[in-house]
Amino acid sequence: SFVIIMEEQAQKWARVFVIDHLHYFDFDVQSSAWRLDLQIKNVMHRINEIARKYNVSVFLVAHYKNLSLQERRWQPDYSWFRDGSSIKQVANVIIQIQRDFDDPNNTSEFYVTKLRWPIKPPVIETNFNKSTQEYNFRITQQQIDKEKQASLDFS
Repeated sequence: SFVIIMEEQAQKWARVFVIDHLHYFDFDVQSSAWRLDLQIKNVMHRINEIARKYNVSVFLVAHYKNLSLQERRWQPDYSWFRDGSSIKQVANVIIQIQRDFDDPNNTSEFYVTKLRWPIKPPVIETNFNKSTQEYNFRITQQQIDKEKQASLDFS
């Protein structure tokens, strides 16, 4: 399984793993003994154990459920993910991307919707440059205001 391969590679000094997509793991969807969300949670726990044991970074790309335009609220949340409750419980950091496809500037916002550290999660606004295939990151006014408030709260 991937978790075994991941641990072998971590032992060989691999430092970063990118997993796209959690649902490609070999889950037993036919078994009534194990719910899929519990199987996902178990795999994520095993991945976290390897990350801690070998001090490696793991990026898991999780995909959204098919949502109607009415279901999409402006700010994304965990319920948008397939099996979002499993992801929310185990992940240390969750970054969700929201993009307005009608925006001619291709503006996207990266929401840090879960952060286990005691700081306010940021929102990062960016534009996607189609010619270079890269994001041009900048800090949003909302984030500037949050940082000002946080500095006042700690002083």
